[in-house]
Amino acid sequence: MNDGLENLNKSELLQILANSGHGNLRLKVTTSRERLIDLIRSEETPDKKEIAGTARTRLELQKWIETNWDRIGSQLPCSGPTRGMCTVYPCSEGRHIECYLSAQKHIV
Repeated sequence: MNDGLENLNKSELLQILANSGHGNLRLKVTTSRERLIDLIRSEETPDKKEIAGTARTRLELQKWIETNWDRIGSQLPCSGPTRGMCTVYPCSEGRHIECYLSAQKHIV
């Protein structure tokens, strides 16, 4: 099939997958390009083992940011209308983990 997906990198494929109805579903970075292309073309749901385990930490971090916005809002690495909204902002798993670990001692 010549739909151009083979020319895209993993980040671009993950973004297409997120925009194609999988919403905020985050896949592990170990998911292969070939599997991402298969998921996009088939519209099937990823296996549980392919889903990154950061949904809980993204929600915890987002709640902490919301309650501490005045103090830390200007220090966030994200930008745009979804800034600080960890459950929907399209940052990578690595970026999220970095933010979460820096705030973890403050998150109750």
